[in-house]
Amino acid sequence: MWEVFKDFEFTFTLTVADFSNNQNMLDNLVKSINDFDPKLLQEMFKNNPDMLKNSPFSDVDFSKLDKGEKGYGILLFTNFAAMLQISINRCIDSSLKIIMENQNKAKSITLSARIINKNINSPKPNDFLSATCIGNWLLDILKNPPDKPLDFSKLGYKKEYNKLNEPPLPDIPVIENPVLYDPFSKQKFTNIFELFNIENATNVDGKSVDPKADTKVNKSETSKKSLAILDYVFQYSYFLSFIGAISLSLSEVIGFTPLSYISEKVLLFIHIVIGTSAVVSLFAWFNTQIWYVDTSIINISNVSLKNNLPFLS
Repeated sequence: MWEVFKDFEFTFTLTVADFSNNQNMLDNLVKSINDFDPKLLQEMFKNNPDMLKNSPFSDVDFSKLDKGEKGYGILLFTNFAAMLQISINRCIDSSLKIIMENQNKAKSITLSARIINKNINSPKPNDFLSATCIGNWLLDILKNPPDKPLDFSKLGYKKEYNKLNEPPLPDIPVIENPVLYDPFSKQKFTNIFELFNIENATNVDGKSVDPKADTKVNKSETSKKSLAILDYVFQYSYFLSFIGAISLSLSEVIGFTPLSYISEKVLLFIHIVIGTSAVVSLFAWFNTQIWYVDTSIINISNVSLKNNLPFLS
């Protein structure tokens, strides 16, 4: 049975404690959410096209946004997606719920969504990251001290966010050093929550979950791709690195290196092939793609686990 990528369920809850125990600030945010009208926002951007161009909402179809809680929640996640440089369509089942203590006093606001590995029509730079990678990265960002502006240069992607050791998503270009994008770099806002009047987000939580039937993406889909030229070279990485290790060991023991009689350029090429084969073998052993190397260049799913050469069978 093929393995599948996990979805990621994300949620955070705002209470009066997240507003320096200022009940008025929480109540004012609730009022802003309830009064949210996408048509007014659309009209504002229509009159200020440059403001829309330099915001994370340039791809938003405001005509499809609902009023109140639902529309406001989607708009907030649009900001997150722009910052993480992923497709907003990967955030589904978004929900923003307000709990009231009484008619005029708010108790909490909870925002939640599911991050999936599908709905990627035109890949954004970081769409190759799995939902688990994206979810853990977002959790780390939201736990940033709220009294300080986000330092985007220090909040880049870390490999430890990939807690499930998942490969990059199939058929998505892999980039080096995934970074955050400041969606408000040309606006007056200095904090991710400032636009939404949020001071803090202490009750942040998230976890990897089994995908639903319509969000399932198979990890083994990477093996469906045809072999690239380098895949033909490195599909025998286990064998090449084994032979290389034995040869180097014997040459050290007996003090004789037959390869020393070969041209320096040829010798350098052989060493590069053996060294690269060792790296490919290591990643194949741990069943993960080579970070920052596109699977269209070297795909560890194509590394042969047994002899498949007809003349050696």
